[in-house]
Parts: sequence; structure tokens; C-alpha cells
Amino acid sequence: MLLPVLFFCRIGIKRLLPCVWLLAAGLLQAQSITLTAEQSRLNLGNGLQYVEAPNADGSLDTALAIAAQHWKTSDTHNLNLSYTDRPYWFRTTLHNPGTRPLLRQLELAYPVLDYIELYSINQHGQVRHWLLGDKYPFKQRPYLHRNFVIPLEIGAGETLRLYLRVHTSSALQMPLHLWQAEAREAHDQQQLLLQGVYFGTMLVMLIYNLILFFGIRDWNYLLYVLWITFIAGFLASFNGLAFQYIWPEATTWNDQSIAVLLSLANVFGVGFSIAFLQLRRNLPRATPALQSMIVLGLIATLVALWLPYQLAIKFAIFNAVISILLIMAAAIHLWSAGFRPARLFILSWSSVLIGGVILAMNKFGLLPSTLFTEHAAQVGSALEAVLLSLAMVDRFNSERKSKERAKVDLLRAQQDLLDSQRKQNEILENRVHERTRELEQANQKLQEMSSTDALTGTRNRRYFDQAYAKELKRMQRDGTDLSLLLLDIDHFKQINDTWGHQIGDECLRLVAQTIGQHIRRDSDTLARVGGEEFCILLLNTSAAGAIFLGETIRSAVAALSPEINGQHLSITISIGIASSSQQLPMPPEQLLNLADKALYRAKKLGRNRVALFEPERDQGSA
Repeated sequence: MLLPVLFFCRIGIKRLLPCVWLLAAGLLQAQSITLTAEQSRLNLGNGLQYVEAPNADGSLDTALAIAAQHWKTSDTHNLNLSYTDRPYWFRTTLHNPGTRPLLRQLELAYPVLDYIELYSINQHGQVRHWLLGDKYPFKQRPYLHRNFVIPLEIGAGETLRLYLRVHTSSALQMPLHLWQAEAREAHDQQQLLLQGVYFGTMLVMLIYNLILFFGIRDWNYLLYVLWITFIAGFLASFNGLAFQYIWPEATTWNDQSIAVLLSLANVFGVGFSIAFLQLRRNLPRATPALQSMIVLGLIATLVALWLPYQLAIKFAIFNAVISILLIMAAAIHLWSAGFRPARLFILSWSSVLIGGVILAMNKFGLLPSTLFTEHAAQVGSALEAVLLSLAMVDRFNSERKSKERAKVDLLRAQQDLLDSQRKQNEILENRVHERTRELEQANQKLQEMSSTDALTGTRNRRYFDQAYAKELKRMQRDGTDLSLLLLDIDHFKQINDTWGHQIGDECLRLVAQTIGQHIRRDSDTLARVGGEEFCILLLNTSAAGAIFLGETIRSAVAALSPEINGQHLSITISIGIASSSQQLPMPPEQLLNLADKALYRAKKLGRNRVALFEPERDQGSA
């Protein structure tokens, strides 16, 4: 009798489980995350529920038995619980309302977590289980990736619950994302490119300074190379790249390597600073304090091999931050005392100090986990590597110059009498040069004055004649075009008679200024060649180009309307043009004469116009 009852009970329970699941799914539906096919990336941090594990049991039943009121909800994208000895449970629910199943990849992008257990439960009660973490060999991961990546399938119209149990000696951070595979791979390529730029920069700095060390035997360069090696190794281990590519099976060393490499980077960084700043000579009282930090760094390196990771990394970070602060204080003191190489040194260590402090505050939970805070140490160390290399070059050049100055001072001390005579000669020579320069400047000023029209500020007739002769020779030699514009202010005598010579002079200046605004090439020449006449020499300009410029100038002058005693004065000009590009009846030397004939025709035709020389019309003009 008992066996049939048990049989039917089992059948009943099996049929009851989906109903219970559906009821639970209905209750959790308000808290679930709705997925769509278009979502390429989803941050699961905001809304992620978490609770401290009540016991050491890592089974799913333990998480399911935790009462709902004990679960807390994250309100940040990257949950950071800092350093803790206790394991934590995390949970979230994914719902696919679509008609097709969704294939996604869950990524936990913090590669130094020790133990991770992931359970997924679909609405049919089926459970899948994964074991991850850097305490397991790298090849056991579902995806051979520096972060923890797990494939998920959410069936059409189904809900998938996820439970994660994390126990780690590192800072407990949960940058949890749900990806489409293609989107994650594209994002990963961008991240690898940035990592490649960083490690490529560090490698170039390492090789370059190693070559310098072997070339000049300066121990500063070797200490710098060792610092670069260990700081880059520390960041490669911290980012999971070393575990992926260098020691994928060494799970114990992978934890130890972070504290060991950071401590060694601190040892050689402090040693380099003592040597570079020449503290034993420049600031001997600061040397013992920094030497003690080297000793502490070596101790931190050794104890990291047997201390728990959490204690070892805290010790290493503390030692590094104190060392950097001491180094910065010494460098600032030397800079204020006039030690020039400390300038770039301070700038370089400031970058790594800021990056290191940001990283430390992030790991202790004082700053949120973002792309910048997670990579601040890399940015800072890369800047420091480049700036320190420049600082060493600057110091090398400064020392070389100091040695050269010392040699020069020694020679001068040995030849006091000769140097004194040389100085007297130099003083006399300088006076001669100064006097010559003053005469040249005065002569140049006189030449400028002699070639400039005092009233309008343009070139005068003397300068124009010289420029005209020179450009005629150039034209005949090179076969280039030369055009000449002769401009005359219409009725200028009437303006003088009506308004007086002072107003007439203002008109001349205004017209000259207007013409000058339209001459944009330095090779062209504007000169005042008569009372109210101006002339423009245009190099490499055809007749068409000269006409265009002439019309532009004529229109601009005609648009002028200066106000005099409440009345607007009308000013116009007539322009005659001759160009070597025309078929001229006489030699090019007669361009000025031909332009004058064209000007005469422009006046005769009523003024305020532009006339190009025409042989058949202007040949007989006076």
C-alpha cells in the first residue's frame, strides 16, 4: 500500500514543481530585467541583489533559503564591496518576452576574483552550474578570456534566474554585463587595442633605455628599466593578461604575483628616485627614510609568498603610496632649492601618484568602479614612463652642459689676461656693430622716408620709377605679363577750391587708403605719382585682371561719401590701363604713356570710369 502512495506523490510533486516555478516567476516578474533582441550590452550592476552568505555552504539551496528581506539591492553600475573575508551571494532575473530564444554572454569583468559559482535556473526548474575564478586553471573556463565569460540561453517567453556566489581575498567588485557575442568581441578588441598601446609604450621605453644603459653605463637607466618591467608586469597580472598568456596553470602564483610585482616595482622605483635626485648629496637627511621603504618593499615581496593575498596587497599598496609621497616631498624640496632635473621628475611622479591613489581608493571602496578608476594606474604609469625618460635626457644634457661650462671656466681662469683683452675687444666690436646697426637703421629709415609719400603713406614717384624700371627688365627677361593702372581723382581742383586744401588732403588720404585695401599682393606697387594721380604696377597680371581690379577700385571710391560740415562729398576717379599682354603699337617701356592716353580717354568720356588702352582710339591722344 505504501509504494503506490509514494509513486503518486512523486508524480504529483513533479507536476507541482513547474507550477511552483510559475508562481515564483510571477512574483519576481516585477524585479526581473526584460531583454530584447536589439540590446547588444546590458549592465546588470544597477538592481543586482546581494547578501552576505549565512554559512560556508555553497549549494544553491542555501541561496534559495535566504529570506527576501535580507537581500540588498545595488544602486550602482559596478558594485564594490571592498575587501571582505566573507562570501557573498548575488542574484538577478532575466526575462525574454520575445518569440525567439536569446543567446547571450554573461561577463564578470574583474579577473582577480578567487572563487565564483554561478547557477542558472529556468522556469522548468532546470539548473546549470559553473565554477570559475582565478583559483582554477585557466583552461577550465567556458571562454578562454581574461575576464569571466559564461554563455547563457534564455528561451522564448521564458525567465532565467541567476545566482552567483563569490568568495575572494581581493577587493570584491561586480562589474557584471550581459552581451551579445558580437558586441562583446568588438568591445574586447577595443580593450585589447588600449592594452596594446599601453604595453607597447612601456616596451618601447624599456628597450630604448636599456640600449642607453649599455651605451653610457648610467645605472639610472637600469633602475628605470627594472621599474618599468615590474610595474608593467604588475598591471598585466592585475588585468588578467598574465594569467591568460604567461602562467595560465599557476593559480597560486597568479594571486601572489600582484603583490610581489607591485612591491618590486616600488623597490626599484624608490632606488631610481634616490639615484636620479642624487639624494645622498643633495638631501642626505631624506635618504634613510627612502632606503627604509626599499627594505619594506623587499619584506613585502617576501611575505607576499606566504601571507594571505588580502594582507599582502594591502601592505604593498600602503608601502607604495607612502614611498611616492616621500619621493614627491623630496623632489619638491629640491626643485624649490633650484635643482632643475626635479621639474620633470615631479610631473612624472604626480601622474603615477594620482593614478595609484585613485586605484587604491577604488579597491578600498572609496571610489566607484569606472573605466577611468580601473585603468588610472595604467594611464599614470604610462605618463610617468615617458616623462621620466624625458627627465633623464634633460638631466643628462644638464650635466653635460655643466661639465662644458666647467671646462670653459677653467680655461678662462688660466688665461685671465687674454680673456680681459678679448672682452675689451668684444666691447669695442660690439660698440662698432651697434653704431653700424644704428647707422643702417637710420639709413633704412631715410630711404623709407625718401620713397614714401608723406601725405598718403603710399610709395612716391621716386620709388615708382625705380620699381617700374626693375619690373620692365623682369618682364623682358622672363616674358611675364605686366599691367599698369593710372588713377586720377576727378575734379580734384574743384574740391580744393570749394573746401580748401585741408579737405583736399583728407580726400587724397581716403582715396589712397581705399585703393590700398584692394591691393593684396606684396609684389604689386601703389604709388602717388602726381598731385591727385596714383599708379599701380601689377605683376603677372593680364589686361582682363587689371580691368577687374580697376573696376573694383573705381566702385569702392565711388561708394565713399565723407561728411563735411553736414554735407556729403562725392568722390570719383578715372582709371587708364595698359598691359603688356595687349598687342601694343610701341615698346613695353611706354606702358605709362599708354596708360596716360587711356586715362585721357576715360576723362573725355565723362570721368568715373575705367578705360583700357586701345590703339585705334588712343593713338592720337595727347
